[in-house]
Amino acid sequence: MKKKGLLLIFIGVLILVLFLIFRAPSIPHPLEGHKECVTCHAGDGIKPYPAWHATRGYKNDDCSSCHSLKSGMK
Repeated sequence: MKKKGLLLIFIGVLILVLFLIFRAPSIPHPLEGHKECVTCHAGDGIKPYPAWHATRGYKNDDCSSCHSLKSGMK
């Protein structure tokens, strides 16, 4: 029984660590005046998004479904 509890704790910690490592980065700038994400984040933009974003056909409105504003941003 003790081993099962330790295993569950280990799995929980592992899931938490993986979530923290692989979560989508936050948006570090205000969204006001930046409605067209792909202007800067397309493959040839200032800060391109990962190549696999392009193959999924994401649109500007899709960004905030995974990415949130950095704390303190409006």
